Amino acid sequence: MDIGGTHFRSGIFTEDKKILGLEKFNTPNFINNPSISIKNLQELLIKAITETVKKNQEKYRDINSVGLSFAGPVTKSGIVRSAATIWGKHGHNYPIYRRLKKEISNIRWIIVNDITAATERYGQMNKYKSMDFICVVTISSGVGNKIFDISNRKTILDRMSVGGELGHIQYNLSKSSPRCDCGGKGHVSSFSSGRAMERLTIETAKKKNKSYEESILRTLVEKPENINNKLIIQALKMSDKFTLDILNVATFPIAYSINYLSGAVGINRFIFIGGFALNLGDIYINSLKKSLNKIAFFHRTRKEVTELVELGINDDMDCLIGVGLLSQKQYAETRQ
Repeated sequence: MDIGGTHFRSGIFTEDKKILGLEKFNTPNFINNPSISIKNLQELLIKAITETVKKNQEKYRDINSVGLSFAGPVTKSGIVRSAATIWGKHGHNYPIYRRLKKEISNIRWIIVNDITAATERYGQMNKYKSMDFICVVTISSGVGNKIFDISNRKTILDRMSVGGELGHIQYNLSKSSPRCDCGGKGHVSSFSSGRAMERLTIETAKKKNKSYEESILRTLVEKPENINNKLIIQALKMSDKFTLDILNVATFPIAYSINYLSGAVGINRFIFIGGFALNLGDIYINSLKKSLNKIAFFHRTRKEVTELVELGINDDMDCLIGVGLLSQKQYAETRQ
């Protein structure tokens, strides 16, 4: 199962690495349920997960484990430290493993951060086997990342799940910087996520400047407050200069972060996934490369810098396949 900030999906992972019975639901998040207490919101999610598992247990009776990828940092003991895109600034240190085990105790629960799961998929691919480190970055409701150590065949994780939260690194220290879903200010996610792109576009359009009035986006929407990412992506695919200028602003904090990570760790490739980046495809990567070219990299030529970034596979299966591979790996380890 893949629990995202907007949707969660489930499927059966087979021995030959296929997904059967794929289903997609809306995640009960704080945006869609603004009047519900955090405790009840968490219970709604637990109910959605357990009902989905029980339904699949009836159909596939030999299920022995459930792999769960989750949109937030998860400790090794199964505690969700935070889930900004699902619970906003509340619900910290939620014992999701203990809560799910209480509901369904006769299966193994493998619960990891969603990008940890996705990174496993890419880390096991032959195309990266000659590299030292790869970094998977998601640009969706929020921003996150994980680094995979190719030679040791594992994602780099600390037990408290502090690493890999690129979206919650403070990028801008000014008092006027936007607030992140987690409650913090000036975080990378509040500038560069899909939700941030939507907010920034609406704010800019409301200023009624000439660029917006002459834009393709203006022809697609009656009022600025009705702008959403679906329309933004549509306008970008129609080469709208207004929205492209905003996208270039949104990709710069990511480019800046790549400079830091590349210099600090020596990462060979940054692979971009997540609904917002993958739906834009080359438009997103070209904007990111434009932002990268504004920054000086240590010991890298311009060509090497632009080759650092690429798109992931646009099949919406990264987290499901990745958590399936992790579950398979852990199951094999217990049988040795």
